[in-house]
Amino acid sequence: MADNLAGLIGAMDKLVTVSAPQSFGPPGQAGDVEKIVSVATMLGSVVDSMVQWVHRVRQARIDEPFTGVGVELAKMPIPLIDRAKRFPISL
Repeated sequence: MADNLAGLIGAMDKLVTVSAPQSFGPPGQAGDVEKIVSVATMLGSVVDSMVQWVHRVRQARIDEPFTGVGVELAKMPIPLIDRAKRFPISL
C-alpha cells in the first residue's frame, strides 16, 4: 500500500513543480490552455487515487497493536489532497 502512495506523491510533485509551471508559462505571458486542462485533469486523477488509497487503508483490517498505525497512515495524504483543492492558487 505504501508503495502506491509513494508513486502518487511523486506524480503529484511532478505535476505541481514541473508540468503546471510549464503549462502556465512565464509571468505576464499567456499559458497553454490545453496543457493547463491536461495538468488539472491529471491532478484530479491523482487526487482521486489518493482518496481511494485513504479509503482502502481505513477499511483494512489491522490487528492490535498496529491499529493506531493504520489510523495515522490514512492521514498521510490529507494535506496533499487539501493542497490540490487549491490548485492553481497553491503553486
